[in-house]
Amino acid sequence: MHHLGAAIALALASAVQLAACSSRVTTLDPDKTLSSLSVEERRQYCEDQFQYLSSRVPGSALQKIHCANTAGAIGTGDGSDTARARSACQQAYQACLSVPAQEPQSSCETFPAEAQDCPARVGEATKCTEAQADALAKQASRADDVCKDVGRQAQREQAQGQDRSAAIQDCARVQLLCPKLFSEPATGTARP
Repeated sequence: MHHLGAAIALALASAVQLAACSSRVTTLDPDKTLSSLSVEERRQYCEDQFQYLSSRVPGSALQKIHCANTAGAIGTGDGSDTARARSACQQAYQACLSVPAQEPQSSCETFPAEAQDCPARVGEATKCTEAQADALAKQASRADDVCKDVGRQAQREQAQGQDRSAAIQDCARVQLLCPKLFSEPATGTARP
């Protein structure tokens, strides 16, 4: 949230690829509110969410999303030379991918205080995290094809919008109840 919003805006910073994938965000009671959790439980929730996102959308996938967004910004100008624009796009995409991905940093040190007054339930925040992971995974799965879509910006934006719509819908209540959790983080990492 604080970092989930940044996750989508930046296509997340980078996340650590964990050896074991988790199918569950957290073991905390889904009916508890974030504000009713102890400081340690809020920190645990943040770390659980960070690990879940990292396992679902590893750093390499986040880098692909970032590079696809960067390379996809290359247009065809007047539309007369699509082949040249696709070639330039592919070069930009490959150059971006050749840069080592940043190691993510958990920003869970501030989460307990930021979630202190958050009346959203753990289950709601978890659903938001899962929806965002799904949206990012879909974006990453299409990243290698970004240059095929040069000249079709509207179609690419529509696909990205569809990916984000579920995440936006599932996160709307949490974002409304807990806006501090969605502000841009200093470290660029994600967490609800």
